[in-house]
Amino acid sequence: RAYSSRRAMASAQKCGGVQAKMIRNRRNAAGSSWFATAVQPSTGGAAPAAPPVLGWTAVTGAVEPNALLLFLIIFAWTPPHFWALAIARRDEYARVGIPMLPVTHGIAYTKQFIWYYTVLLTVITVLPFLTGMSGLFYLAAALVLDAWFLRYAWMLRRSDRADLPMRTFRYSVNYLALLFTAFFVDHYLPWISASSS
Repeated sequence: RAYSSRRAMASAQKCGGVQAKMIRNRRNAAGSSWFATAVQPSTGGAAPAAPPVLGWTAVTGAVEPNALLLFLIIFAWTPPHFWALAIARRDEYARVGIPMLPVTHGIAYTKQFIWYYTVLLTVITVLPFLTGMSGLFYLAAALVLDAWFLRYAWMLRRSDRADLPMRTFRYSVNYLALLFTAFFVDHYLPWISASSS
């Protein structure tokens, strides 16, 4: 049974309230070196990863595994996306006292974790095909997009070129947009093929 608009709004508000509490806790713990490690952006990554789950639940009335896969993709994508930007803007974060990972643990450490999370993201993006959620079109697109993301992450890890952090950040934005476009096209591809025949 689909959610009513009131129930969907209530769910969104609850999610927003939880995220606001998480942000307050992060600010209170900002001085902790433990909190500024690889866990920090992941806790904040729950909020941008939530909309697919909320939308899915609003339409179907249930939290299903496929919705959680979409959540996992965005959740794993968030750290390398923001850390690449944090490297590019490290001095600005340092000047205003924001304890981003490149500020607290250094650029080399951050690059290492960008690589680790990009590898994790690659594994997660294959799961929709393995579980039958998507087809070959999505898999092909995901593998190509993942290969380029891995290339950027590896280059970033091995090189000190000043342009690489922003190039990686910009690619990560396009990556997510193209990945979800591939989801959409893959879903409707059989229908398009059937209509044209």
